[in-house]
Amino acid sequence: MGSNWKNLKIVASLLSAIALTQFCGSNTSVRAADTVVVRFGLLAESISLAELHKAADTGEFPRGLELYIGGISPEKRRNFLRMLKVKVPIDVVTLSSLLHTEIGTTVLSNLSEALVREDQAGVQALRAAFVLGATQPEGLSLLSFIAAYPSQRLEINVLKAFQVARSVNTSFWRTPEAINYEMTD
Repeated sequence: MGSNWKNLKIVASLLSAIALTQFCGSNTSVRAADTVVVRFGLLAESISLAELHKAADTGEFPRGLELYIGGISPEKRRNFLRMLKVKVPIDVVTLSSLLHTEIGTTVLSNLSEALVREDQAGVQALRAAFVLGATQPEGLSLLSFIAAYPSQRLEINVLKAFQVARSVNTSFWRTPEAINYEMTD
């Protein structure tokens, strides 16, 4: 009975991924994010997806962002640009299955708190972007995630993002897995 349930969950996840791909995939060029907006209090700066691709390829941020990145060390800048293209080694079925679990939905809900949206579809938008990003030929990366985000722009509240990161990090270190991890290090 247990293996049948597991197989049913895998098939359901695969069908969900295919449905998302068919539903959103044909429209991603029209609806996908082509701009990332970073909000820091009252300040906001936008960068196009094309500029992010170029920055990841060349290792140089666009000139318009100098004010915002001036306080970041060159090493951290390089690391960020490198991370844009890092492929997350996960297949779409596994990712979809994970994102449809209670823990996956909780993580998406936490992450959605850092998004600035006019609707309440943050969790669904994130789930779709992760799944569709994973279907890209280059696999799931920050760039493929952004490109698959189902809105013309991905708007991030940096202060909220830091709060979410601290919250997620604190929650992780309270889990039994983290305690075991600390003991084995």
